[in-house]
Amino acid sequence: MVNLDLVGCIECGAVRTVVTDSRPTLKLGVRYTRRKRECVKCYAKYWTKEVIDHQCRDYLTSKRT
Repeated sequence: MVNLDLVGCIECGAVRTVVTDSRPTLKLGVRYTRRKRECVKCYAKYWTKEVIDHQCRDYLTSKRT
């Protein structure tokens, strides 16, 4: 089984990268996740920003009866 990322390397175009750091961020009312990635082929390091474009509902821990 091959593990592929949706975000490839911006330097060499390789398909596989590794996430080395991940930080949730809220800026100007927009929630996004910053991820530091490293290419497994050329070892380039860069940040990506993943934006959630819809509102998330709160998770309810109690069940309805």
